[in-house]
Amino acid sequence: MAAPVCSLRTCRRATIDSQIVRKLFFRKQARIEQGFEKFLGCIQRCIEIFSTSVLSYLEHGPGESFERAVALVDRAESEADGLRKEIEQVLFANELMPDSRGDMLNLLESCDKIANRIESVIRTMCLRQVQIPDEIKSSIKEMLVPVQTSVETLLTAVRLLFSDPASARPAIHDVERLESECDRIQQDTVRAIYRMDLELAHKMQIEMTIHDIASIADRAEEVSNLLQIVAIKRTL
Repeated sequence: MAAPVCSLRTCRRATIDSQIVRKLFFRKQARIEQGFEKFLGCIQRCIEIFSTSVLSYLEHGPGESFERAVALVDRAESEADGLRKEIEQVLFANELMPDSRGDMLNLLESCDKIANRIESVIRTMCLRQVQIPDEIKSSIKEMLVPVQTSVETLLTAVRLLFSDPASARPAIHDVERLESECDRIQQDTVRAIYRMDLELAHKMQIEMTIHDIASIADRAEEVSNLLQIVAIKRTL
């Protein structure tokens, strides 16, 4: 017995509609991923400029070059803010499932706080212009490595979240390890500071500067904790 013509038409239309919905979803998903990539690129620029400028600060002290670095970080942070708002508009337009949209919004805002923190730290360093004793410059340089790497590793993990969520989890654990390494160097350096023959106020200024630099790795670890939850959800 032949199937009714209306039923065949209904099936064909349902199939076409389903294909259109899938194409629209993947197109919107790609748009969100592209936005995230540009956004993460801004954070990458922030941490690269920050690390380079702090190394210059240690070698030559604060000056015009450091002030220019502050302006560059501020520009990259502002660009990240603008991209965050654009991505939020896309997400609020119901272009993802509600649960997934909430995860992406939280992740977006948390990553933006890293750029904010980097901008705040470099601006504060420029205002304080603390003199760093030669005895601890090598320790601060050593600490800069896990600070920068923790942020860059986190950005890699966020990118993997879109393409291969399971592969993001090892990178997340690396962020935690790098933050612990940063903590160790920070504690050793602060201990060395208070053994030096300096005025207490100067020691406290140096300690605050070191704490501020290390706080960037702390912020990266906070985001990694959120990212781990999102990655687990995406692999279920």
